[in-house]
Amino acid sequence: MASSSKQNVQSEINKINNLASKAMRKLGYEEFGNKLKAMVVGNELTEKNYDVYINFILNCVEDEWRGFEIKKEDFFESNKRGEMIVARKMAIILIKEHCSGVSDNKLSGYFGNRCRQVVYGVRKEFEKMSWDNKWDIDFLKKHEKLNKQVLAFIDDFNSSKTLKNK
Repeated sequence: MASSSKQNVQSEINKINNLASKAMRKLGYEEFGNKLKAMVVGNELTEKNYDVYINFILNCVEDEWRGFEIKKEDFFESNKRGEMIVARKMAIILIKEHCSGVSDNKLSGYFGNRCRQVVYGVRKEFEKMSWDNKWDIDFLKKHEKLNKQVLAFIDDFNSSKTLKNK
C-alpha cells in the first residue's frame, strides 16, 4: 500500500512539473516566476483578511479618482501614468497603514511585481508631505477622507466577525 501511495504522489509531482515546464516555455521564466509569486502573496493576504481590506481600499481609491476614469485593474499595470500613479500611491499608503503585516516586498509583488523600493519610496514621500505645502494639501485631504472610510469599514468588518463567532 505504501508503495502505491508513493507512486501516486510521484505521478502527481510529475504532472505538476510538466505543467510548470509548459507554462515556463509559454510565458518565459521571468513572467512565470512573477505569476507564481503573485499567487503566493495572494494566499498570504487572504489568511489575515487583508485581501478584504485591500479590496475595500482599492474600491475607495477608485471611487475617489473616478473623474479620471481609473479602474481597479489599472493599479496593477505598469504602463499607466498621471493620476493613476497618484491613486496607486494612495492605495499603497492606506494598505501599509491598515495591513501592518504586509511587507514592502509582498505589497510591491501585489502591485504588478514592482520592486520593494517603490513601496518604501511612496511611504517616505508621504511622511515628508506637509499641510504647509500647497501641492500636498489635496493629497492629504483625500488621504484623511479615505482613511476615515477604511477605519470605519475595518471596525464594522471586525465587529461583524466577532458577532458571528459568538
